[in-house]
Amino acid sequence: MPRLRYWQPSDLPDLQRMSNIATWEITPADDKAHTTLEQVAANAQQNLMAMLQSKFGTAIVADEGGQPVGFLLVGLQENDKTGQPHGYMADIYVEPAFRRQGLAQAMHAAAEDYLRSIGIGKAANWTHAHNPLGQSSSLRHGFQLWGLMLSKELPSSLS
Repeated sequence: MPRLRYWQPSDLPDLQRMSNIATWEITPADDKAHTTLEQVAANAQQNLMAMLQSKFGTAIVADEGGQPVGFLLVGLQENDKTGQPHGYMADIYVEPAFRRQGLAQAMHAAAEDYLRSIGIGKAANWTHAHNPLGQSSSLRHGFQLWGLMLSKELPSSLS
């Protein structure tokens, strides 16, 4: 089984590649119809770098022989009601050949250990409604429904 560690700058090309794949995989078909792989990748890169460069932001990396084969982004966010910081687990990805081996669970446990080590006792993540695998994974890792974001298509105005 790959070993877990914190990300290193030399991991960045692999993290970017995996982030691009993960983000495209969870992009709903209706959103894909209005964008390109390149635009989604650019947004994924921006989110990845923002998280890694944020205070206490890091990535848990699954490493097989010096090669990253998975990652989980983790950082801090403020609770929008109380202003108190809580952990935030963002993008997660495991290379197909390494799936179903417990890596996601191990990375979640490592991320929780990291958050506890910096004095954080609560974590959240955001999972798209069109990502049932992400939802079931979050529930398996002990997350509970905390909020619900809804969207609506606005009809064009008739002038």
